[in-house]
Amino acid sequence: MKVLAAFLALTLFALTPLPAQDARPEPTELHALRDGLLGAINRSDLDQQLTYFHPNVVITYQNAEVVRGREGVKAFLLKMTTGPERLVESVHIEAKADGPAILHGDTAIAFGSAVETYKMAHGSNLMLNGRWTATVVKDQGQWLVAALHCSTGLADNPLIAATKKAGVTATIGSVIIGLIAGWLLGRKRVL
Repeated sequence: MKVLAAFLALTLFALTPLPAQDARPEPTELHALRDGLLGAINRSDLDQQLTYFHPNVVITYQNAEVVRGREGVKAFLLKMTTGPERLVESVHIEAKADGPAILHGDTAIAFGSAVETYKMAHGSNLMLNGRWTATVVKDQGQWLVAALHCSTGLADNPLIAATKKAGVTATIGSVIIGLIAGWLLGRKRVL
């Protein structure tokens, strides 16, 4: 009987849910980091953006380009936003986390979705629905982004939609030109 009671007690203990690790409250510093970085991006304040990145940060951007370090981030952003070859005039990002960050001591992992609106250098606007994953570390008492990965759906994005539209337009145009050319050549033979 004692063995049965011990077995039941162990079974009940094993079935009792333990508190989840990520149920701990997220440090308010992480919210300040997110809000500060997004604010700096949306204001196009490059110098302020860099203060939120670890000196050895690694970022994979939407175009699959990987940069390392604050100087790499700066060079990439300047290439994209300045000079005659720039692609982007400005960007506005609305980002949401899927839930609380997963904390591992002085490291946190956060992930979620983003709506990114780009004003392109040639005048058009491009809106991307993206996903992101960030690893942040507490370095000398300050939370900094150590790694960031941004992505967009391969099959569901405005660039693919524009390519499909151009393909359909080109196909319809080719068919119309072919029909007209065929009609003209056929008419020439009859005469």
